Amino acid sequence: MVRVTVAGIPVWVDAGRLLGPGEWEEDASGGWSALLDRRQAADVQARLRGWGIGGTPLVTTVVPPLKRPLVRQARADEAVRRRARTPGFLRRGTRLDREGQVSLTPEALAMTMAERVAGLSVVDATAGAGGNAIAFARHDCRVVAIEPQAERRRLLEHNARLYGVRDRIQIVAGRAPNDLPKPADLLFIDVPWGTEYDPNRVVLDDLPLLADILQATSHWPRVWAKLPPSFDVTTLAGTPEAWFGVAPGDRQRVKFIVIEVAREVSG
Repeated sequence: MVRVTVAGIPVWVDAGRLLGPGEWEEDASGGWSALLDRRQAADVQARLRGWGIGGTPLVTTVVPPLKRPLVRQARADEAVRRRARTPGFLRRGTRLDREGQVSLTPEALAMTMAERVAGLSVVDATAGAGGNAIAFARHDCRVVAIEPQAERRRLLEHNARLYGVRDRIQIVAGRAPNDLPKPADLLFIDVPWGTEYDPNRVVLDDLPLLADILQATSHWPRVWAKLPPSFDVTTLAGTPEAWFGVAPGDRQRVKFIVIEVAREVSG
């Protein structure tokens, strides 16, 4: 058995789910530790290696250190596991471009998110191929989906028809924040962050489109921003929530963060 300690897990993240099996205990400094067998320890170390959550790098310490062959095997096993990721659209016949293949909110997570605002009016400021817009519409939301690229609007329209919700989505050929309509019950923002973002720390200044939209919508009552797991939550006032995958390859991995942006309510 070895002692494994993980530091850097924010208090708003489900540490038990992130860390996995073991008798994990939180110490006075906010770190988590457990006695694990060497294979379990290697799996934890491989899974959390090189990642940060909420702007803080995760630091895993194993005492005594693991032998290199075990570490290498754990990293290889983790690479294989990651292939079993939570899928985007579940229905056959949907269409995505390369950006959508990378950034689409998995359908299971988008549906859970949309259930929380069922029946409300929603503006999706960066709709893409429609992962979130379609989920909102499937929960009886009245959706305005803004997308500047014609090809992605065609993908969105096709996918919305396939799911039977085309009539609940108004597709706008425009670019946020310039072409936003009047305020709705919810403004949803998922600016592209691709695969090249810093896995340890991303700040608001790294996402200028998000900053522009937020500045232009300060009077909107409710805003959700979907962000990389490593986004530094201290750079955007609001309530963060970590969203895990549901498939075997990402069930213990934070897929993204959603921050409900703090707004001042007048009156």
